[in-house]
Amino acid sequence: MNRWRTTFLLLLAGLGLGCFGKTPVHRVWSLQAEDDAVVTTRTAPSLGLAHFTSDAPLRTTKLTWREGDGRELRQYGYHSWSDYPDRMLEELTRRSFEASGDFSRVDVLPPAQGHDAILRCRLVRFHESQRADAHEVQVSVRWRLTTPGGTPIDSDRTDATAPVKAGNVEAVIDAYDEATHALVTKLREQVLASLAKAKSES
Repeated sequence: MNRWRTTFLLLLAGLGLGCFGKTPVHRVWSLQAEDDAVVTTRTAPSLGLAHFTSDAPLRTTKLTWREGDGRELRQYGYHSWSDYPDRMLEELTRRSFEASGDFSRVDVLPPAQGHDAILRCRLVRFHESQRADAHEVQVSVRWRLTTPGGTPIDSDRTDATAPVKAGNVEAVIDAYDEATHALVTKLREQVLASLAKAKSES
């Protein structure tokens, strides 16, 4: 009896150890930062940057993707962002605008006073899209440019996409870097054009 009991316990122990295989590593990702700022002139416009906001489904640190018609938002296991996407994009925008040399100052609010304009952005799209005809990352923001007192200057939506070039998470992160940097560049150009137009009309 004792011999059979010992054999049974050893079998259970073996099965138990088999269930505790190597645990997958949880990997945390961030967006690639911009280079250091360049020298600017005092005649360049000063910009206040309000804290970015986002649509509710994007308020997560999980890496997400959509398939087919895009109605279902899915999440990766064991992969996440180091912060919420709107916060990462806010910091990327601030550093990119500073590094461009196109602004004399770029400060995150508050306060709003002391700037030529205030930029407010809402992140409305930030995910990987997997369809039969395309595998890409999509990033979009809606933005409003106002005076420090709140008078509207301009508003628009900025979109950017980048292809996912391989079937692994590293390629997805590379696509996010490409898409977010393209979006921030477009956004900066739009803001500068809006400020130049407002100045010429004043």
